[in-house]
Amino acid sequence: MPPARVWFVGILTLMIVVVIGVVGLVAVIESSAHSDALAAQREFPGDGVEALVQIVQSKHRTLQERNRAVWALGRLRDRRGLPVLEKYYTGGECDHGRFLCQRELRKAIDLCNGTASEPAWLQGAMARLRRLFAPA
Repeated sequence: MPPARVWFVGILTLMIVVVIGVVGLVAVIESSAHSDALAAQREFPGDGVEALVQIVQSKHRTLQERNRAVWALGRLRDRRGLPVLEKYYTGGECDHGRFLCQRELRKAIDLCNGTASEPAWLQGAMARLRRLFAPA
């Protein structure tokens, strides 16, 4: 096989592996957010978003648990999560020992508003995966 063809096949194979890896990572992330929502529903009334909102507001939860709920709300991209996310967002520096992570709150707000800056192809892939993992 000519060297140019070997390089072409190698680069093509590498590109396919990278795309599969990105899609797999997105699938894991989306699945994890939905799993967090389902776990929250077992403890709180309402759908996944409503249950996650209650975890974010809970004074009986650790900051780590509340931050995880913030992250899941962002990944679910549901505008109903915005009021609680905006309530805790100050725009100040993060103080993970005392307050919810301001960077995670900002990212979650942007995702729920639809203003996150993900590439269009990734947004499309994630939308398809969200439909795939959405509870029936």
